[in-house]
Amino acid sequence: MIVVITLRVMTAGTRGSQVSAARPTSADITRSVMTTVKAPMRFPTYDEAESLKRTWTDKYVRVKPGHAEYERFAGKVGRVVTVNYGGKAIVDFADGAWYDVPASDVYLEVVPDDEAKGQYDATVNSAQKLPARQG
Repeated sequence: MIVVITLRVMTAGTRGSQVSAARPTSADITRSVMTTVKAPMRFPTYDEAESLKRTWTDKYVRVKPGHAEYERFAGKVGRVVTVNYGGKAIVDFADGAWYDVPASDVYLEVVPDDEAKGQYDATVNSAQKLPARQG
C-alpha cells in the first residue's frame, strides 16, 4: 500500500485567501510537494511462508500486467524455484538470474504445464545442477 501525502507550502508573508488572482509574484506562489510514504512491509509468519512454498514452488508463472516494477518480465514464463521467508517467490526466467516477486495472485499467475513447456527452456541460460553450457 502506498500513501501519498500532499503538502501545500506557502512562502512567508502570504495567506491562501490573500493570494492575488492576477499575476502572482514569487512570494505568492504556492508549491505542492508530493511525498510518497510506503507502509511498513508485513512479513509472513513461519506457517504462512511454508504454505506459500507449498503453493508456488515448482510452478510455471507469468507476472501479471499492471505492475511497473515488473514490466521487464511481461510475456515471459518463469519457474518458481522457492519462496523465501519474506513472502517473495524466487523466479527463474531462464536468463541466468533469479528474481524475487511477491508470491501472490496479485502479482503472479500460474501457467499450465503444457503451455509453459513451449515458452520456458531451463537449459538455455538457467541455473542448473549440471549445466550443459558454461561460460
